[in-house]
Amino acid sequence: MDIIWAAARRSWTRYTPVSPPPAPLRLMYVPQGFPAIDQGIISALQRTVREVFVGSPQHMLEQARQMKPDIVLVLNGLHVFPATICSRSAISEGSE
Repeated sequence: MDIIWAAARRSWTRYTPVSPPPAPLRLMYVPQGFPAIDQGIISALQRTVREVFVGSPQHMLEQARQMKPDIVLVLNGLHVFPATICSRSAISEGSE
């Protein structure tokens, strides 16, 4: 068992993690209101996609129309989602 452990430990020291390049996406994140969770998600998204915009629950539709993101990520949106549910086509229509 010690031989297997020693071999595994040697292979671990040779591994250098490599982050993939950010995806060429514009993402709008609407936080859920828990600062520690939101900051962790924002930090991870900034390493994952090209551009991250942080929106507000009260103005997400207007902000999405202005920013024209490829993706809108809303956490816990049942508590703050606007009365009229917006879709990608609703966002596009506002820009015309």
